[in-house]
Amino acid sequence: MVVTAAAIEWRRTAAWGAAPLTGYYAVFVLLLMNGRLLVSGYAVYGTYENIAASALIVYATISQIGRALTVRLTWLGRMAFGVCSMIWGGAHFIYMNLTAPLVPKWLPSGQVFWGCVTGVCFIAAGLGILTGIQARNTVTVKI
Repeated sequence: MVVTAAAIEWRRTAAWGAAPLTGYYAVFVLLLMNGRLLVSGYAVYGTYENIAASALIVYATISQIGRALTVRLTWLGRMAFGVCSMIWGGAHFIYMNLTAPLVPKWLPSGQVFWGCVTGVCFIAAGLGILTGIQARNTVTVKI
């Protein structure tokens, strides 16, 4: 895992690092965990889905596998990433007793407030990723 993660850092070896990383996490989640642990303990194991989706997107965009396959794999990775973000947002509300203590007490409005705001933002980001809706660029730079 360390070697494949390091390989992603350089453009020349990124595809060689992303492919086994995607495969490892997909096999780990789907076969070894049999999917049941992912559902019952998403707060602990949900990160694996995100890493697999990210590595798939890196592999699809960097490797030279053909346009049609690149588009399909990038779309699949984006969908998995969006679903993962929405589930994380929901987990903020379901596991608020674990989320709130992670927020510094000195922030105004309280720990639960910021836990809820973060959950809403994760859900909004997931919806944006899944639908392709992006923020409007309102900044114009004149040179």
